[in-house]
Amino acid sequence: FEDGVRLLPQLLGLDLRNDLFAPLGDVHCFYSDPAGGPFGIGFGVAFSVKDADKLRRTVDALVAQGERLISHAGLPMPVTVQRAHVDGRQLITVPAGVFTPTVTVDDEWMVMSPFPQSVKTFFMRQDGRLPKWTPSPEHREALTELPQSFSAISIDDPRSSMASLYGFVPIINSSMHTMM
Repeated sequence: FEDGVRLLPQLLGLDLRNDLFAPLGDVHCFYSDPAGGPFGIGFGVAFSVKDADKLRRTVDALVAQGERLISHAGLPMPVTVQRAHVDGRQLITVPAGVFTPTVTVDDEWMVMSPFPQSVKTFFMRQDGRLPKWTPSPEHREALTELPQSFSAISIDDPRSSMASLYGFVPIINSSMHTMM
């Protein structure tokens, strides 16, 4: 393992600690976005950014190196990297079957998701064009019982995901009756 870690800078052409992790801030968030992917499985991860310019150069270098490695791998299907500018931000996507991994770095956040919709809606919320999550009265009450200073917090409310899943009940029911 340690030998592999020592080889990473040579393989990737950059130092992960200084080039990737150092420009990141200290806030990260894993989020669910049921409307941001097929079948209600949209989700993503967002990292706060301290040095956006350096992080953008690093992401570009990683993508370029990934393209080189993939082109030499001899895959039966070509893998293409697509770049699109949406609302002043560059989305980098790699269509890969059902998934289209997407990453974007803006001045405050680096956001990654298996689906571009989840990245786009994250930034639409940041820009105030979609509603952001706000704590419900139950959440506010529960949060008062927590220490005012903490290193991590996780809040899970499966109600919206369950509502999305209920939409599949007629399909499942129909499929079961067809099979019998």
